[in-house]
Amino acid sequence: MALKQHLDEIGDVLAGAVSSEVRDSAKNLWTVEKERKDAVKSFKELLVKLTEDEVSPIVIVIDELDRCRPDYALSVLEVIKHFFAVPKVHFILGINGVALENSVKARYGAEMDAESYLRKFINVSFSLPRVIPPESKGLHK
Repeated sequence: MALKQHLDEIGDVLAGAVSSEVRDSAKNLWTVEKERKDAVKSFKELLVKLTEDEVSPIVIVIDELDRCRPDYALSVLEVIKHFFAVPKVHFILGINGVALENSVKARYGAEMDAESYLRKFINVSFSLPRVIPPESKGLHK
């Protein structure tokens, strides 16, 4: 009987310790998440301040994003959308649209509507001609 009582006491102590550990871990997790959100908010506020008095916007050019690892390319798009979504900050992406769509499908599966997914990140798109005619290059006959 005494052994059972000691085992019960040990079980209670262990349960209390585990419960306390879980509670502390959850509190730490929420603290880290709040700090992350505050940092993102501060970053966006800084971008707004940088651009509010300036006549010209901030334009950032990223070329060949489609040639990166699919998960990295999509992570960059997500960072652009979530960190830089402020007025007067613009990105120009030099990409092969089909290749980037393939990156979406590689991450989320072949059945994913990659074009619709990318429209969440890309507001305006246009294609450049594959070959520039000689007369457009300033080479007149």
